[in-house]
Amino acid sequence: AKYLLNSYHVQFPELRTKYYPAVKAEIAATGMLASPTGWVRKFFGNIHKNSRILRGAVAHSSQHLSVELLNEEFFALYQICLESNGELRLKGQIHDSNLWQVKAEREEYYDKLIEEKCKSSCIVKGKLMVIPNDTKRGIYWNDLKKQ
Repeated sequence: AKYLLNSYHVQFPELRTKYYPAVKAEIAATGMLASPTGWVRKFFGNIHKNSRILRGAVAHSSQHLSVELLNEEFFALYQICLESNGELRLKGQIHDSNLWQVKAEREEYYDKLIEEKCKSSCIVKGKLMVIPNDTKRGIYWNDLKKQ
């Protein structure tokens, strides 16, 4: 596990050299960390002495943002479902995916509509961050293919 973690940091050295120290400094000074959308998490304990605090802190912003944007897309999908007269059915949310079911003859129409209405984006440190959709189709979960 240590080898894999270290190999990850070889690809992204700025995490250890810039991001981790910035997170530590913010928590040491304020006891809090804000996500890009403004939600604040309070941390208890000494960030310099407790590595568990640091692990939770460095994951907070990205994981919180991912979930918040996914939830916004889920709500947009729900609105599309309400207007679809039963052609599109929202099935659920699993980890980082929203799942839906659509009549075969309407797949392309709803793929385009969902692509238009479910675009995740957010301003992060003054820059627009866009998370593209990755639509896949299939009868069974393990048969899903990228479109």
